[in-house]
Amino acid sequence: MRISSISTLAGAGLIAVSLVACGGAPGDDARAKGGAPPDSAAAGDSAGARPAAAPMPADTGSRMDRVAGFAWGATREQIVARRGPPQVERADFEGVKALGYPETLMGEPVVLIYFVHPERGLFRGSYGVQLTSVEQCERVVALFESGLARRFAAIEPARLGEWQEGRCQSYTSGGPGFLETWREPESGARVALGLARGAGSVALVHSTPDADEWERRRAASQP
Repeated sequence: MRISSISTLAGAGLIAVSLVACGGAPGDDARAKGGAPPDSAAAGDSAGARPAAAPMPADTGSRMDRVAGFAWGATREQIVARRGPPQVERADFEGVKALGYPETLMGEPVVLIYFVHPERGLFRGSYGVQLTSVEQCERVVALFESGLARRFAAIEPARLGEWQEGRCQSYTSGGPGFLETWREPESGARVALGLARGAGSVALVHSTPDADEWERRRAASQP
């Protein structure tokens, strides 16, 4: 899959904005209920190699300390050295670089985007799946949701929007989006799955408190 443009970047951004806006949502500070078994390594763990599919979008068990094979704080140079040049690279507020790569996650073709701050390093990563049908939307959301629920079984997710049966049909008909967020109490890192109004893609976003603060500064800088 070739990335002609990062169309899912908008979806990742909208989900991230929703994530920041609902920082105090009910259930977001849920504490651990028990240990979750470690999961398999994700895409990008082997230098120069890109596996056909990643079991889950992180690779340290139930921890939220990295995304797609890179720990928070990784530099652009470290990512490019392992992954190769991105197919698309965009500059954002405060010099943040968005590096786009085609990837396969749980059998689904996705656009993987690393967000790298010039001082903080890697502080956000997102997977986006462009929507083509209601059936595809339901399949992808259910697949990612079940994987995240297994991976972060010790965390009670916070939910906003429509999560009932037929949510994708409602969304594609102009209804509101939905957002499900798992938050790690110790670090404040979060993983959010959802659809934002106008995004046109399913977004799975791994984010840090540094990224949330950057999102707030960027919003405040808008006229």
